[in-house]
Amino acid sequence: MNPAETEAFWQFSSAIYAKPGVAARCIALQDDAGRDVNLLLLALYAGLELGRRLDAADFTALEAAVADWTAQVTAPLRAVRRALKPSADDPAIAALRKTVQGAELEAERLAQRLLLSALPAHAMEPPGPDLARVNLATYAGPAAEALADAALKTLARLAGEGGERERAG
Repeated sequence: MNPAETEAFWQFSSAIYAKPGVAARCIALQDDAGRDVNLLLLALYAGLELGRRLDAADFTALEAAVADWTAQVTAPLRAVRRALKPSADDPAIAALRKTVQGAELEAERLAQRLLLSALPAHAMEPPGPDLARVNLATYAGPAAEALADAALKTLARLAGEGGERERAG
């Protein structure tokens, strides 16, 4: 996998995830609907940036590509970070939680690399919000509509504020 492609996806994901409402919607789809946050972000990225339409079989294959990594690395780190949260007022526990959170973020970055490596090479279509919505709906169903709205509004705002520069760097 080309490191520049992985970095572009990571920067895209980080910019989107950091915007108001997006993280909460992603976490709700993760916790309530069993959807992988990186796959939600990939659905957006594939539609908006790559011009790739993903179908249900693609998402099944992508889930399989990261299943072991998620089960053995990312999910345990997430569980530890969440378990430490109630005691994070203790400075030593807060420091440990921050260390675990850093490891969890690196695990997420590596999961994104796995996802890009497994991304099917479909024919390209014009990238844009409609394709991103289709990909999100295919992966997460109607529950993803609020995420699509929040993410696409964020992208529109970023583009209006010189966001191409912000997303790229």
